[in-house]
Amino acid sequence: MDATTYARRTPRAAARGPVPVTGRLLRVRPVRTAAGVVGIGLALMLILLLAGLWAGVQERVTTFDDNLGADLLVVPAGTRNLHQTRGVTPLTP
Repeated sequence: MDATTYARRTPRAAARGPVPVTGRLLRVRPVRTAAGVVGIGLALMLILLLAGLWAGVQERVTTFDDNLGADLLVVPAGTRNLHQTRGVTPLTP
């Protein structure tokens, strides 16, 4: 196959290299592209914010338990931590 036949069969974009998609989108639809970039940035920011809040809650939820200073706690059966208990201990065993 000679160079002329190859050039006819090869698409133009492949012959010139990769297509600059970002540059093309910025020229054709600049507002839509900017809105997409801002939306993706806000979504990432919210994910990081929620991850930080969750890490803070997980760290602080045991502060009361850790600093209680008691050797023995009496709680109802099935209590997973002091924040999920009803605060009432039954009278019968």
